[in-house]
Amino acid sequence: MNIMKNTLRTLLVPGLFCLASCGGGEPSKAEVKKLLIENGIQQAFLFQNPTQQQRDQAIATLEKKIDLQSVACKPVEGFKKVWDCTVNYMLNDAPQSDKMRFHRQNDDHLAVAEVPAGTGE
Repeated sequence: MNIMKNTLRTLLVPGLFCLASCGGGEPSKAEVKKLLIENGIQQAFLFQNPTQQQRDQAIATLEKKIDLQSVACKPVEGFKKVWDCTVNYMLNDAPQSDKMRFHRQNDDHLAVAEVPAGTGE
């Protein structure tokens, strides 16, 4: 009986975590870090065609170099799935602070939207 409880607990905890972090709400730190890494990869390989190994190595490097400290978001008035966020992180031991606008696509994936001029704090 204990084995069954432990197995059930092992399966439920990650499932609940995914529901909480992927549920279509405010951006999570994990989602924001993933987007920062994806944007870094796109910039690093601009106009190039990297191999999968090169991409994997670059992703591993960025995962180590980006230390996401905090993400503070406010919903954008008039929209259901749009947030203006302040993202604070360390990159190569230097503090960075960026204002970013995120939105959820129809499939609930998080995406970066351009922040119109004058909306930053």
